[in-house]
Parts: sequence; C-alpha cells; structure tokens
Amino acid sequence: MKSLLNITAALLLLLPFGAQADYPPDSVYQLDVELQGHDGSEGNIDMNAGEPTIVTMFYGSCPHICPMLIASIQQVVAQLDEDEREKLSVLMVSLDAERDTPESLAKLADERNVDSERWTLATADANDVRKIAAALRIRFRKLADGNFNHTSEMILLDAQGREITRSDKLGRPAPEFVTAVKDALD
Repeated sequence: MKSLLNITAALLLLLPFGAQADYPPDSVYQLDVELQGHDGSEGNIDMNAGEPTIVTMFYGSCPHICPMLIASIQQVVAQLDEDEREKLSVLMVSLDAERDTPESLAKLADERNVDSERWTLATADANDVRKIAAALRIRFRKLADGNFNHTSEMILLDAQGREITRSDKLGRPAPEFVTAVKDALD
C-alpha cells in the first residue's frame, strides 16, 4: 500500500495540471489547486514560492495531534532569529474540506497565536485536498465520527517547492529538522 501511494504521488507530480511550467518537475508547486487562506487570501499551492516553506496538512477540529503539530512548527520558528523568521513561510492545508472554512481557520489561527503575516491556514475542495496529500505523501482517511486519521509531518520545501526534508517528530522538533530549516534560510 505504501509503495502504491508513493507511485501515485510521483505520477501526480508528472501529470500536467495546468500549473506553472517554471517549476522543476519534482516541485509540489506543479499542482494546480485552489486554496483559500484564513486571512482571505486565495491562490495556488505556490503562494509562498520564492522562499522556504514549512508545509503540512491538518484539520481544525482535531483535538490532539493537530494542535501539537501547530505547536511543533511554532517551536521550530522560535529557534530562528528574527531575520530567519522573516524569510520562512508556513502553509497548513486542511484535510476537512467540509467543515474548515476560511472563517473557522481564522478563529483557529487566533486561538493558536499563529503569525498570520508568515502563516497561512488554508482550505481547498475535496479533490484538491486529495491531490495535495498525494503530492506531499500525507496519508489520511475520514472516520465515521467526522474526524480524520492522518500522518502528521512537517515538510520543508525550498523556494521552488521541492522537498528538502520532513519530520514526523512532534512535541520537541528534531534538531536535524531545525538545522535544515536554518540552512535553507541562508
């Protein structure tokens, strides 16, 4: 099953989605998906092109892991100096196309004290959510109670949308991940 998901993700990156041809073939930014941010922004997954970006997937009503994921990214950012923080973006895409609206995500951003200047909590339609998850190799499934079972990873993309590294270590971020973020910002 895992290899099938990897093959699917690789094939999705090769398919012409009508996205920008200026990106390398292995760039997540090749996807043509529509995102709506918690701050009212609209755009494609390449909304942070030109700068390193931590990207992940989550859902707003998650009671445990997703708040920990947000806190873990905040801990990574806290280990950066001010100049580094100014060069890093964070994109969190919701898995819950039905319940997570830009308004509900704005409330969550406020509750979790995310830096809305550098962070975007985004929603997309269900088809685009599946495309993004496949490209990022995030596995998920909706449960009968409306919650989601999903992998929780922080993925560092370079300025062109190519994966540099990823970490599934939540709570206290892996030092290697923090180092990779700092290196990408140099």
